[in-house]
Amino acid sequence: MKRVTGFLVMLSLCVLSIWSQEIKQTPSTQFEQVLLQKGSLIVKEFIDYNKVGSISGQIAVLSDVNKNTKFYALRLTHFYYNSKYDSGESLGLLDAQEINSAIQTLDFIRKQISVLTDSSPYTEIVYTSNSGIVIGMYKSGKDTKLFIKFDYKDTAFMEMKQFDELYSFFTGAKAKILELGGVIK
Repeated sequence: MKRVTGFLVMLSLCVLSIWSQEIKQTPSTQFEQVLLQKGSLIVKEFIDYNKVGSISGQIAVLSDVNKNTKFYALRLTHFYYNSKYDSGESLGLLDAQEINSAIQTLDFIRKQISVLTDSSPYTEIVYTSNSGIVIGMYKSGKDTKLFIKFDYKDTAFMEMKQFDELYSFFTGAKAKILELGGVIK
């Protein structure tokens, strides 16, 4: 009996030591890389920018005081409601360089939507950012929608008539970052 108890105690200690090890978080965007730096003095600013549909945008500015550098991003916020037990706020981040990719995706969608017909098979066009935000559209018969997917349970859908508004949202964010002194490659 003492051996079994001793074995269980040893096993418990081994399992607890494994669980207690710190999990290294790898940054997926340049913005996150700056945020996760240790030993740096960082100033975070969030400038209210614009809204498209149910999505709010802020221009996020990170200033590394030690290195005298600034990093820019577009922060997206969406409130979702799936049920009275599942609702909340989703946040997403696009590095300044990824805004160009979102604009290029929308340019591609604009070209493809004229080619797709109601008899075309179900079609999706998607761009997935480094942080996991998915921007795209789908067409199924007569139903065509734009979407921004934040995570597995939050997707914001928009009608195609909001296309120009969404396009202006991203091009305006790019212009605002440039106005603030950012560089977009």
